[in-house]
Amino acid sequence: GVNDAPALKRANVGIAVAGATDAAKSASDIVLNAPGLSTIITAINRSRKIFNRLNGYVLYRMASSVLILGFFFLSIVALKFDFPTWVLILLSLVNDFTAMATSKDSCRPAEEPLKWDMVHTTIISVVIGLVGVLENVLLLFLSEPRYVDWWSGWKLPALSSCQVVAVMYLNIAMTVQLNIFSTRNKSFYFITSEKWGGAPPPSLTLCVPVFGSILIAVLIAALWPDNISLGGGANMVGCGWGPVGVVALWAIVWFHVRDAIKVLTYKILETGSDMFYANLTGSTAEDRRKKVKDMIKKARKRLGMKELKKQGLKANIESHEIPHHELSGAAAATAAAARMSVDEQPAKWKEAMGKIRALEQEMKRLSSRVDALEGGGSKKRGGVFRRGGG
Repeated sequence: GVNDAPALKRANVGIAVAGATDAAKSASDIVLNAPGLSTIITAINRSRKIFNRLNGYVLYRMASSVLILGFFFLSIVALKFDFPTWVLILLSLVNDFTAMATSKDSCRPAEEPLKWDMVHTTIISVVIGLVGVLENVLLLFLSEPRYVDWWSGWKLPALSSCQVVAVMYLNIAMTVQLNIFSTRNKSFYFITSEKWGGAPPPSLTLCVPVFGSILIAVLIAALWPDNISLGGGANMVGCGWGPVGVVALWAIVWFHVRDAIKVLTYKILETGSDMFYANLTGSTAEDRRKKVKDMIKKARKRLGMKELKKQGLKANIESHEIPHHELSGAAAATAAAARMSVDEQPAKWKEAMGKIRALEQEMKRLSSRVDALEGGGSKKRGGVFRRGGG
């Protein structure tokens, strides 16, 4: 109602049901359009899916930035390579389509609440990006004819500097595109089983832009004419289908290397110093914490059962020492508590213990009254109680 609007406004997450007033809905963070509370579960699952997608997108973007910046810095400073800026702009334009497609990627909701861990995210993305930098700098060193005669090993003619630009454009494009499949999964990219901690298979909405971008990069690298230049700097000339095939093989092999290093980095961050021991069984720190919590929960349950049995037996013994006509209600409550199943809810356990304590206080009160009535140590004849008796 209207009176609930201030409380909904101050709550961390205010939820208004389907039949709430307009004031309550406007003050809430979440408005349930369907009757019942089951839609809250749907909202939580969707929010956790969004979190997973955002986390994968951040990893992909940061890794791509480290790759591009690191490669350009080292290629210019160390290898004196002139990479045209318009090729970089062309690369960025094509990659934006795949970045937008990550919002429609398929993923599973996490079983527990999630939170940002920017330290781990930064470390993983930097590691992926640095491996990509190593891959591209090494390929540039091998492709330049002034350093190594690498292409002759593939029975291909040496490439000119303009053709090397096409080679590097293709390899950077494939590296960035394939990084999407690596950053979306904590495990190896081909593991899709939830049991092994894998992400579901990528959606068709994600695969089409990725492979479409790779196809465009292949066609540009192989067939770009030498008379078209879109800006300053060195020109780019198509390198032909032979070098394109070699570069594609190079990019695929290094993609598996990056993915393996990513999985190893995740294991190191999650297991810490236990990586050489617990890692062999696939156990993480989170799994161990969960096992410890389950053990504590079971231990508490066993202790509660023992205590309930003990208190129930004590209550039964004490109930027989009191006349039925004086404590019929308390004795009945005690008997009911004693017969209570050990599998009852904790709330009922607390209620039974409270009745037991009330019974003990009643016993003390009655004993004091009996002692006062007997006075001077005389015995009460014909009664249940006698001096010094139980």
